[in-house]
Amino acid sequence: MKTTTRYFVFLMATAICLFSSFKSDAAKSTKKHLPPIVVTKDFTADNSVPGVASIQYNTGQLYTNIVATIQGVGTVNLTSVSHSGGTINVDKFEGYISDGTYEYYIYVTVTGNTSIGWQIYSASAETLIG
Repeated sequence: MKTTTRYFVFLMATAICLFSSFKSDAAKSTKKHLPPIVVTKDFTADNSVPGVASIQYNTGQLYTNIVATIQGVGTVNLTSVSHSGGTINVDKFEGYISDGTYEYYIYVTVTGNTSIGWQIYSASAETLIG
């Protein structure tokens, strides 16, 4: 009887140890993942068509996904054309999109740094008749 009880206690202790080590991924992860911060700036092209420029970033990191959308035309990824480093970075971007009638030349300036965050300082679009 003592042997049976010993084996039973041993099996129960083993089972408790084994099953207590299994945790869901949510319970294991103590690091919280925050959604990216999205910054937008509305602008109006010189032919009165509205647009919006946007960037996104995670706290403490460099921004990504620099895009501009012209209403009724589409969205374009912007290309970096200049960078001025310092306490506050100033980065300039340009893009081009056309609807067949108008050509839109888009200009966006982003300022900030990884400590204070990022903002779209200015956004504009010039149009030419295509």
